[in-house]
Amino acid sequence: QGPMGYTKGRARRAAEKLTEKHIAVRHDGTSVLYEASNGRTYKIDVLDMIQLNLSKGTRRNVHRHQGHGKNWSMWQYEAERAEGRNYTHSKTTLVQYPKEVCIALEDRFRHVRAAASLAELEGAQAVDRQRAESAWRRKLASFNGQRLREVFAEVPTAPCAEEELCAGALASEASKDDGLREVLFEVLLRQHGWPPCLVAEGIRWLRGKGLQLGAQHLRKATLLHGGLTPLRVLLMEMEPPLDVMGLEILVDHRCAVVTNGNTSGGGWVQRCKPALKALLARGAVLGSHSLQSRLLKRVEEDGMSLWVERVLESLRRCRPEVPDLVLSRIADFARKGG
Repeated sequence: QGPMGYTKGRARRAAEKLTEKHIAVRHDGTSVLYEASNGRTYKIDVLDMIQLNLSKGTRRNVHRHQGHGKNWSMWQYEAERAEGRNYTHSKTTLVQYPKEVCIALEDRFRHVRAAASLAELEGAQAVDRQRAESAWRRKLASFNGQRLREVFAEVPTAPCAEEELCAGALASEASKDDGLREVLFEVLLRQHGWPPCLVAEGIRWLRGKGLQLGAQHLRKATLLHGGLTPLRVLLMEMEPPLDVMGLEILVDHRCAVVTNGNTSGGGWVQRCKPALKALLARGAVLGSHSLQSRLLKRVEEDGMSLWVERVLESLRRCRPEVPDLVLSRIADFARKGG
């Protein structure tokens, strides 16, 4: 029985039984495949909103309902209403998917929408590039720190099976594959156990392989690593220098994905504080975000103060005739505006 003594419906009891058992869920492009407790496998296409029973070939319509919160939605499929329980004229009823399946469906749905937006803004080539990078991320997921060091050191390795990735082969492939270079850059920045100087050397190695560094790499170096040594390669060793002015570090709420899903602030802000301040002091901004963190707010205020001091120092050096009173007024105006 449910709350207030009401008996649970058949659909709800069936859904609860499904969630009690482990459900194997995987995705394939725009579809999610899962094996239900009855042993049958279902394929759900989030574009066509159709569920296909791979055993029987039957199809059912799928529905997505947005919840009150931005990060919550409910996925359901149409099922035939049992005889004797048809209290309405409808012959179908909506049954909610198990929790694991709902999460997978929402993930695929958002991925497909993001790919469509990217294609509209930047063209089909951008989508192909994103898919290639995703494929390399899956392949490199099994690499530990030692194997990654062999890649960047170009250590000769013994021949390996065709389905395995060899460090030497990856190092050679990095000279030809843009997607692999981008993924190696991200993986390199996540090696927090490595000495910062070794991470910096890895960035120089990727530059030598043809990686074209830009503003997006400044953002990744700040959020994924957070140290000053790797960031210095991008700020001090580039010719011409990368333009930091107006760079949005936290582009939008999706930055939570980049920061390993920790939206509370504390941990990753503390780790990334040096790099955040370095960019803010050069004219970058945090941008629009939904992160609630007092530490992040303090970092933003400190970065603004450093930025104002750099501007004033530049004015004193280039325009020594400007009176101190005017410089003081400029500083007050800049701090209030920030």
